Amino acid sequence: MTKEIKLLVLLVTGDCNLRCVYCYARGGESKRHMSWEVARQAVDYAAARSRSFKIQFSGGEPLLNLPLVREVAAYVRSRRLSVKLQLQTNGTLITPAVARELKSLGVALGVSLDGRPEINDRLRPFAGGEGSTLAVIRGLKTVILKKGEAF
Repeated sequence: MTKEIKLLVLLVTGDCNLRCVYCYARGGESKRHMSWEVARQAVDYAAARSRSFKIQFSGGEPLLNLPLVREVAAYVRSRRLSVKLQLQTNGTLITPAVARELKSLGVALGVSLDGRPEINDRLRPFAGGEGSTLAVIRGLKTVILKKGEAF
């Protein structure tokens, strides 16, 4: 009997704009992006085994391969699959345009922040060594609507 798939994690890129001291992606050492073909095959595999499931876009920093996120979202919609889309991001690349697009695609966000600024900045610096906290907070503020409604 085939096991049902509840969560499909797509590691859409090994690339990252941060150099987190503990990261398995080794600071974006791999610049490789997942191809559309691999992503499609993974979605088809999960869809053949499950009525509904979640797809989590991961990385590196998945916003560095936003075109693939778009393609997967469109594919899921075209196949009318019962899928919830999630994206785990460091938050530093969220602009108003990116936030609007992710919302229109129905992609829920998880934003990583490792505590207070002095801790987060030590653990999650940019490649040049500067802390990422202010950029993460800017990204978080971007996904909050002016009326106080959450993304």
